[in-house]
Amino acid sequence: MFVPSKREMLLLNILLWVAASAASGVFVFMETGRRSDARQQIRLLTDQLARYGSRAEDEAALAAKKSSLTGLVTTERARFYGAQDMDPYRFGIIIRDLLTAEGLEIGRYQTLDSGAKTFLEFSVSGSSLALARFLQKVSTSEKYWSIPLLTINAQTDKGTVQAVFRISYERLDETSR
Repeated sequence: MFVPSKREMLLLNILLWVAASAASGVFVFMETGRRSDARQQIRLLTDQLARYGSRAEDEAALAAKKSSLTGLVTTERARFYGAQDMDPYRFGIIIRDLLTAEGLEIGRYQTLDSGAKTFLEFSVSGSSLALARFLQKVSTSEKYWSIPLLTINAQTDKGTVQAVFRISYERLDETSR
């Protein structure tokens, strides 16, 4: 049976921290880009829709293009929550249910208001695979959710991870319609 030395354990812990930091950085970068692209796509499609609506060249072609763009705008808008569609309490229940479904134990939960946006902060522990499955569900959810903060503490002696993250849901403001 192989028993690692203190130095090997230290190097293993450093490797785990670097890997966790890199993974969370990539996740945050990809999520930020995806939401930014979606908002930019909505703006571009809305602008194109306005331009095509003002032209009177080919009525049939313009009507088809307008219908197509309207469908795309509707599809993208459906990924955002409306002002009355979600509140922090209901969102907290959804996230809590996802965490417990993956087998993660919730140690702490709190609501943080930062002006225009409300974040839910969770402290969880469990297997790293369960945390990865939860993060995958967040990134592939049918609505836009964001995790602007994610810290992971890997405990190699217990085989578990502890994570603290902030999560929020994306709302589409009435001014951007």
